[in-house]
Amino acid sequence: MLSAAYRTHWLVPKLGTRGIEQQYHQQAATDCATEQEELIEVKLEQEQKDKDARKAQQEQEQIQKAEIEQQEKMKNVIETAAKLLPIENSVDPDAIRITSEHLDELREALLILSGKLSILKEKTKLKQLAEENQEASEDLSVPFGFFLSLNDV
Repeated sequence: MLSAAYRTHWLVPKLGTRGIEQQYHQQAATDCATEQEELIEVKLEQEQKDKDARKAQQEQEQIQKAEIEQQEKMKNVIETAAKLLPIENSVDPDAIRITSEHLDELREALLILSGKLSILKEKTKLKQLAEENQEASEDLSVPFGFFLSLNDV
């Protein structure tokens, strides 16, 4: 490493003040361009994160909408089943009995509905886990030097 006195004594006469100014301006322009590139990268990363967040929000809204629709369908099935059941006061007790065929059909319908509900719940859990994993991987993908360089600015 050259001492400051040596550099000043030997380089200034060779480069002249214009040469030093020119080197300084070139270095400043290079530093500025580097900072601009870093800022552009940060902005692009932020835009990608925002886009991913919007997409995740839309998916979550679609899942919630599907769950609400499924619940409404189940409610309609229950209401229809309740309407089909005879009123106790107007029907004699012997007519109230449900045949084994009707019981089998009701059992089948309940199995199908409970299966659909289980699938929807699992899908929701899987989506949430996928989002958490994606967020965790994004958090780990940010380089440690990035934070240090922002503090230096």
